[in-house]
Amino acid sequence: TQTHQKQEYFEEKLSGHIWCLSFSRSGDYLALGTSDGRAILVKFDTKEKIQTFEHTDEIFSISFSRDTTLLATGTKDKKITIINISNVQQPKIINTFTEIHSDRINSLSFSPNGRFLAAASNDLSVSLIDVKQNQLLHRLEKVSNSLISTYGGYLGVISLTFSPDGKFLLAGCDDKVIKLI
Repeated sequence: TQTHQKQEYFEEKLSGHIWCLSFSRSGDYLALGTSDGRAILVKFDTKEKIQTFEHTDEIFSISFSRDTTLLATGTKDKKITIINISNVQQPKIINTFTEIHSDRINSLSFSPNGRFLAAASNDLSVSLIDVKQNQLLHRLEKVSNSLISTYGGYLGVISLTFSPDGKFLLAGCDDKVIKLI
C-alpha cells in the first residue's frame, strides 16, 4: 500500500468547523460552508479568499451551478440563498428563501442546465426552485419515511443529486432508502 501524506490547504485556521465543501466545475474555485455561518469563496490555486458571505446560522450545504455563475447555500435556520457570482468581485444575492422548509437544509444540487435548484431538508421534504423565475416550483412532502433517529430527531432527506442529463433527481434519506423523484 502507498502512504499519502496529508497537508493543510489553508495555513490559517478558520474560526468555525467546515461543514461542507464544493468545487466549481472548472476547479478554479472552492466554496466552504462553516459552523459560524460563513460561506467562503476561494481561488483554489492561489488559496486567495475572494469573498466571504455572512449568514445567520451554520451552513450545511453549498453548491455551484455547472457554469459557476451561481452559488447556493443551505443553512441550519432553514434558509436557501442563491448568489450570482458571475463577477466574483461584485457578487449579488439573488434571493434568500426563508419559508420553504421548516427545518435545516441538508443538501443542495443544481440541475445540469442550471435552471433548477433542489434542496433537501430535515423536515422530510425536497423543494425544487426555478432559478430563472426566482420562485419555488414544487415542494415534495414526506420524501423520507424517517422515524425518530438515533440522534433524537429527524435527519429527513440528507442528500440529493441530479442525473447528468437532468431528467432524474435522487434523494438519499434517513430511512436508508434512495428515492427517485
